Amino acid sequence: MGYKEKRDDFMYTHDYEIISYQVDFEKGTFIFNIKGEQGQKKQIIFKEVLSYQFKHEMPYSIILDLKELPLAYFFSQNKKVLEDKERWSIRYKSPLELKTKIESMGLKYYNLYASYGMNGWILAESCELRVIED
Repeated sequence: MGYKEKRDDFMYTHDYEIISYQVDFEKGTFIFNIKGEQGQKKQIIFKEVLSYQFKHEMPYSIILDLKELPLAYFFSQNKKVLEDKERWSIRYKSPLELKTKIESMGLKYYNLYASYGMNGWILAESCELRVIED
């Protein structure tokens, strides 16, 4: 497909278990609480979230990868989502207009791949990883 993956060790979350997640609509955040094999805890924090979709939300989901992909991938892989006006918090007249609005908002497309459930995506302005100290 011609896309060269970026790898940032700071965002390394492979083999971390998703313990919980929370969505704060007022703050526009989506937070995953995750735990590594050695008990180390982190949070994946998405800010200025516009939309997200996850399938098979279940306990013991282990993260295989968290990738930031080009918005073009989102548009090509989610045509039905773009046509579903009930899922968007912004007004638009056509999928093309929605695409233009998403691009102008500077949003990024994040894909979460898990070995056991909890696969999906998030459209957000940014994502950061925070180490939780006990």
